[in-house]
Amino acid sequence: MAYLSHPWRWSWDGSLFTGFAERVLRACERGDSPSQIARRFEVSRVWVYQVWQRLKETGQRGSLRIGGYRRSRLADHDHHLRAWIKKEPDLTLAELCERLKALDVPSKCPHYGIG
Repeated sequence: MAYLSHPWRWSWDGSLFTGFAERVLRACERGDSPSQIARRFEVSRVWVYQVWQRLKETGQRGSLRIGGYRRSRLADHDHHLRAWIKKEPDLTLAELCERLKALDVPSKCPHYGIG
């Protein structure tokens, strides 16, 4: 994990915006207007309002988590995929897609001549 000098710090998840949002919130707490803050930090005024509102509603002083919130379409079929790959490690993506299709698994496999 890399650390940068104050006031730009990496959070545990690698987000540079944790320290950035903190600076924006301190400016809000000093009484600076959202327009002034947006110009100073080169962000949208709407984002300043969102960060300030999130602090008031939830007490959260950082940015929202980015990514990692959507469950994979293949999560319920993980055991099939792992078993197939363990048995035949040289399976191609097209072959895996064919097997998933045979199980009626909704997936977005690239079309390699697979009908």
